[in-house]
Amino acid sequence: KSMREANEGFESNIMNSQNEKFYRQMLDEQMASELSANGSMGLADMIVAQLTAGQGNDKSETAMRDAANSAVEYRRVDPKK
Repeated sequence: KSMREANEGFESNIMNSQNEKFYRQMLDEQMASELSANGSMGLADMIVAQLTAGQGNDKSETAMRDAANSAVEYRRVDPKK
């Protein structure tokens, strides 16, 4: 709704009639009602899916990461050697 209000100054007189404003307001209210009923537009789920798509569950990668982490932990535990 606020995006539409910001653009009102750029619209011509034909597009800025009272009837047009009335139906736009009805459309905005209906869209708000539908979005609130669904809980979201699903954008967060799509973003998470895209970001995690390149992250495979490769066992060798996991084993190497675990070995590196345990080596770092070993150095932390025994710093005198």
